[in-house]
Amino acid sequence: MIVNLGHVLRKKRHYREAEQHYLTALSFAPGEAGTLAALAFTCLLQVGTCGSLWQSSHDQRMTRRSAWLVRVAAAERIAAPDRAW
Repeated sequence: MIVNLGHVLRKKRHYREAEQHYLTALSFAPGEAGTLAALAFTCLLQVGTCGSLWQSSHDQRMTRRSAWLVRVAAAERIAAPDRAW
């Protein structure tokens, strides 16, 4: 019943309240796949909170990738010093 209330609140765009209901439901049945999926979906709909977490994670991945590309380019310059860069 708590999960169903969470679904209704999510559909009415009351995301924070829906999130609380999903978390309450998970306290009774931890690891319930449907509740976890509903919580994740609600989290994605909250652009201001979870969206910023996703953006932060994305930025960190891109920073690591950029650092890796710089290291690869530096290694190529060391390996082929005669090549015109």
